[in-house]
Amino acid sequence: MTLSGEVKDGRPIVDLEIEGEKGLAKIPVNLDTGFNGELMLTYETIRYLKLDLLGKESFFVASGDYVETDFYRAFLHWFGQRRIVGVLATKGSHNLLGTDLLSQSIIMINMPQSSVIVELVR
Repeated sequence: MTLSGEVKDGRPIVDLEIEGEKGLAKIPVNLDTGFNGELMLTYETIRYLKLDLLGKESFFVASGDYVETDFYRAFLHWFGQRRIVGVLATKGSHNLLGTDLLSQSIIMINMPQSSVIVELVR
């Protein structure tokens, strides 16, 4: 099973099927191997999907700062499985897919051809 995407502005991007109260939507996310969570979505995306707020979550960012943000629940359609995932909110402009979801995957990024393939290893 594979996910295909593209490299845009130097960032590897795939579309994920994420479900909230609004229903199922394809959402572009950056593959971020420096983020060890599942998903980090912009507040705009969270509002669009109408995700359920669960509370607050604290974590360290790359700068070493400890930050707190809103924590949501979503349903992700991931390689043929519908699974519950935790979603951290960001004031940034990019949605991120982290290593918690990529840990059982092979990631192939072809910069010259602007292609991305995420393959699930079972």
